[in-house]
Amino acid sequence: QPLSGTLQLSFGGEKTEPLPYNADKTAMKDALESLKGIGEVIVTRYDNSNGHNYFVTFLTELGNIELMSVDYSQLTGPNAKARVATIEDGQLPSNFGRKSIGSSLINEYTIRDLQNGTPYYIRIRARNSEGLGGYTTAMPALLAPKEQPSTPSNVQMFNLDDDSIMITWQAPENDGGSPVNRYLIQWDTDEEFSNASSPNFHKELFLTTKDGPIFCHIINLNGVSSSIARYGRVIAFNDYKWSEAGSIVSATALARPPGPTKNFKVIGTSGVGIMLNWSYPTPSCHK
Repeated sequence: QPLSGTLQLSFGGEKTEPLPYNADKTAMKDALESLKGIGEVIVTRYDNSNGHNYFVTFLTELGNIELMSVDYSQLTGPNAKARVATIEDGQLPSNFGRKSIGSSLINEYTIRDLQNGTPYYIRIRARNSEGLGGYTTAMPALLAPKEQPSTPSNVQMFNLDDDSIMITWQAPENDGGSPVNRYLIQWDTDEEFSNASSPNFHKELFLTTKDGPIFCHIINLNGVSSSIARYGRVIAFNDYKWSEAGSIVSATALARPPGPTKNFKVIGTSGVGIMLNWSYPTPSCHK
């Protein structure tokens, strides 16, 4: 007598409808996903010498979940048996967590105690008396907790000549969980920075991956007012929030001896001659 009859699978205290002994992979998948405790699975089927092997991979239930059971009391035929075995235990992702919301009236929740700057995937699904719905992945799909960066460090200001000064700084000690990608440099003759929003009293510096670790900006002054002291400060932005203003520094433009001559090269021109070539010293920001 050939193999015939039906079987039922159980998971989470529920049973599937009776499945024919030769159910295809689609019927097996639909039966499992009809149970309240199972979301999405992949089912493959292979023939063996007396029936079929079904391999079930759980896609939405994470970690080492409970083992399914099978009722094969309605199978008939020679050696009519069925069993369930684990091929590979599921593993929870690192930093995994879950939360059940017990009311349909709640549609907001804050996840706390995450690792600052670590990106997380977040998903959600609904449940009713008929079981679990499919997962919806949050947008953006990958998000890291961020906070305000600390202030730029080691802010200093120097006079270069009688109409320019330089302000220098280094990156904040804490980037707030996201790389700093912009700085706002402000300067003013007023220590309260009352003119800082005016075009000639601030500069935004957008960074590239090659910039740093020391940053600087040269402030060119009006010759008439260059002898008046300038106050400067730097603010950092990490694509989430601006930092507080850093330390306030000050300098006055004064004439000073020139810096080193630049690009000094020598070229042999003959058996008895050497040509010299150089550039005048000019202030510049070295990063």
